[in-house]
Amino acid sequence: MYILALGEDIRAPMGVEWSLVQRAGRTPLAFLKEVARTPAAQEFMRTAALEWTGYRAAADLSPRVQLALAQAILDRAGQYSLSTPEWNTLQELVKTLRQKQSADTDDERSGAGQGGVIFAPSREAGRGGVLLRDQGRRTKDQERSID
Repeated sequence: MYILALGEDIRAPMGVEWSLVQRAGRTPLAFLKEVARTPAAQEFMRTAALEWTGYRAAADLSPRVQLALAQAILDRAGQYSLSTPEWNTLQELVKTLRQKQSADTDDERSGAGQGGVIFAPSREAGRGGVLLRDQGRRTKDQERSID
């Protein structure tokens, strides 16, 4: 089984390794870091025509690899002559990893640098701020506080 992880660029050893995977007639588990990519990496992604699984950091990659490996073993259980306890253990691992992945996805935050503050209308707008109910109009006091 081959695992391929692509970040922002494709480096020299990866080309040789990719060639070996192709000669072996295998489809690797392909992981794609969520970053901007160089033109070379973009071209590799296009020509490799793989099904990519995204990740953000090494800590995010580890459980994704575990899940993919466990599922791949379960998919080929006959080849590996899995016993019933082994099958059950892998099934439980896959279930746990999927639940964790789902929970992590549900908690993804965005905007405002992954944080933000909403003030109640009863609070004054901060220095230079504008209350939404004012629809972008500043009071004379606010304009003076900005100067």
